Amino acid sequence: MVRNYKRRTNQQSWSKDSMACAIRDVRNGTLKLKAASLKYQIPATTLYRRVKSGKNVTEASNKSLGRFKSTFTYDQEKELAEFILEMESRLFGLSFKELRSLAYQYAIKNKIPNSFNHNTKLAGRDWVYKFLERQKNISLRLPEKTSAARASAFNPTNVGNFFNLLGSLFDTFHFPASRIFNCDETGISSVPNKPTKIFSLKGKKQVGCLSSAERGSLVSVEVCFSPAGTSIVDISPGKA
Repeated sequence: MVRNYKRRTNQQSWSKDSMACAIRDVRNGTLKLKAASLKYQIPATTLYRRVKSGKNVTEASNKSLGRFKSTFTYDQEKELAEFILEMESRLFGLSFKELRSLAYQYAIKNKIPNSFNHNTKLAGRDWVYKFLERQKNISLRLPEKTSAARASAFNPTNVGNFFNLLGSLFDTFHFPASRIFNCDETGISSVPNKPTKIFSLKGKKQVGCLSSAERGSLVSVEVCFSPAGTSIVDISPGKA
């Protein structure tokens, strides 16, 4: 498949948003078909065919040129996207290859006609790229390794207790800006183990995945800053 195809005709030059508005106006009775065709600059025969298709507005307004058709419907791809985000939220995000395998299994289980590779039992790489174009809230990210103990400890009860204790300390001691520090640390391992990129919600600040206990030695770097501009930097060797 050509990934960067350049149009050579002006067919379906209308936008999906215009088509969706036109279909919605005709079905609701807001506009007659001819008036909607003129208003949104869409051929009347094309608009008539899509209004009478019986599909929902999203599916009816999709563009379809050539012999290559989308394997899954809008609702099916939405279900896949929700599953991807659900797995990532549970720290079991899908890798690029795992998504290809999932798409193939989904198509086979639901008896959906497809052109996927039946030898490797994987969806094509081009399908993944187009899927990401349609699902704007999903991107391929590099996760941070997160232990099961740390993941289970991060819950509303523990977080609420922490902030309640913090609030009571501030109310009691009234710490000045020079005594408040924001601290963060990182470890540089002597045996790095880079995880595979996974699909996650676009814009999410931190993406994690479960991992086994760390092994080997590392150098810990800890940096603290206060609102008054005071800084503390500590570098020390340790064991993972």
